[in-house]
Amino acid sequence: MNGPRIYVVTRRNPIAEIPWVNRFSRPETVPQRIDKLKAEVESGRISYLVYFYSDSRFGVVKVRELAAAGLRLRKVANYPDGSVWEPLPK
Repeated sequence: MNGPRIYVVTRRNPIAEIPWVNRFSRPETVPQRIDKLKAEVESGRISYLVYFYSDSRFGVVKVRELAAAGLRLRKVANYPDGSVWEPLPK
């Protein structure tokens, strides 16, 4: 209504989640969840990762941690409230 916009539409729930730590998600489970995310990226199921800066205070795994686990990421866009990253092939 106020000009061109792009919206990402998936399902009612996210198709995947960047691992994070909270009272339901323990730090020791993060490596396995990073491996799961990596497998989903490598299978082609996930094309982009979206980080919201407001989530940073909730223990979301950082891009550098995903890179250390073997995911190659390239920043596609930066916004006032977050950034979009594209996984690169091995």
